[in-house]
Amino acid sequence: MVPESRYSPIVDADDLAALITKLGLAPSHIVAHSYGAYVALFLAARHPELVRSLALSEPPVLPWLREMEGGQALFTEFMSKVWEPSARGFREQDDAGVKAAVDGFGELGYSGTDQKMTFATLPPEARSAFLENAPEWRALTMSKEPFPALPLSTIKRIKAPTLLLSGQRSLNLADLIDRRLEGLLPQAQRIILANATHEMWNEYPEECRNAAIAFFAKH
Repeated sequence: MVPESRYSPIVDADDLAALITKLGLAPSHIVAHSYGAYVALFLAARHPELVRSLALSEPPVLPWLREMEGGQALFTEFMSKVWEPSARGFREQDDAGVKAAVDGFGELGYSGTDQKMTFATLPPEARSAFLENAPEWRALTMSKEPFPALPLSTIKRIKAPTLLLSGQRSLNLADLIDRRLEGLLPQAQRIILANATHEMWNEYPEECRNAAIAFFAKH
């Protein structure tokens, strides 16, 4: 097991590559969301022979923000309102870390409704789902390199056809990153889902699934 301090999308990408190879599934269509989409980009970059095509939903390639117009402010705000409070919370206990993360996203204006999101106001099933994912969140915040560099030149060399699914109501930082990806990937198509947030696969599962299947059918 990889220590939490070494957890990163690179580790996950190499693990996924080993799994695809072991099961004889190469080249594979890859569907990935959020941090999983970050992993998928590293998979395509490090193991291109294993990837046939990609359907990615808002990979958080946060290092890019620091070099993009308007991106540094978004990066700083995310770190101060979400990442740093979450890390402090997880050093106490998982519940505190999850609460800090959800409340932080609410402070950024992220919400599936017109009301401000807080952990306390989430439906019980949503709170339970977040708490079930606490081990991954804890590993991310404890990692020494949760968001490793992914050079633009590396993205330009990814040949796999890529579908980018973006939520119209997602955070501005996700839109900036997806627009950069769309401009860099040699074979990219982007779909912005109306009224969707970062949780698009939960909110509009049929639309997301149908878009991915239709894209894969062409590749």
